[in-house]
Amino acid sequence: MLNLNLRSTEPVPIGDSLMTPLPSDERFGYEAKFGLTLTFVEDHGRLRAGLSHRGDRFDAADIQHLGRWLTTLLGDFAGHLGTPLEKLEPPR
Repeated sequence: MLNLNLRSTEPVPIGDSLMTPLPSDERFGYEAKFGLTLTFVEDHGRLRAGLSHRGDRFDAADIQHLGRWLTTLLGDFAGHLGTPLEKLEPPR
């Protein structure tokens, strides 16, 4: 599953109540419902990401490898807009 959350980090009044957004780091402290979830959150003008997984479907080493690959891919994204994904070098 892929999530993209574009939201304000400021509290929002709703009637007599105030809705306060949950800090993005706290969003990933729950049990994963899906086998693999990649969540992007815009936070004060920065794009943050969290990768959650079910331990009964993926092992930690594979998820760490995927996380490094995604970090490399996104870090170089602007410089490779015309390059097909299969042409990009995988992380070591």
